[in-house]
Amino acid sequence: MKTHTFIAQKKRDEAAFRSAQVEIAGLRSQAAAGEMVLAYCDEAGFSQVHPNRSAWTPKGSRHLSEAKRGKRLNVLAAMLSTGELFSAKIWQSTTAEIFAGFIGLLKEHVGKKITVIIDNASVHKAKATKPIMALLENKV
Repeated sequence: MKTHTFIAQKKRDEAAFRSAQVEIAGLRSQAAAGEMVLAYCDEAGFSQVHPNRSAWTPKGSRHLSEAKRGKRLNVLAAMLSTGELFSAKIWQSTTAEIFAGFIGLLKEHVGKKITVIIDNASVHKAKATKPIMALLENKV
């Protein structure tokens, strides 16, 4: 049996993590006071057919399984500090442009000052999202 080497994960910067916790606590207080809306955004994908990108096969054997492709439903959602859930469903890949459009719709839906909390997904940090993020920061 073949063993796999351990892949080290990145260690988070504890000082930056603690600083972000303090900043988010302040944002929660502002949202509770009605000064702004806080939105936690993310996306998830759903498929009726499991993608066969890799599989375990005995050494010397060839993996023989049909790689069916089906449509994938992607859902972008924002949980708002108001208790509301804002979402969009798309039958295509989530790109930076799609994400930027979602944030634009979210800002329009909320209609007041909004702070968006996102993770480090590549579509969140891409060049195409910069204009909408600048708009959210009132720099445009």
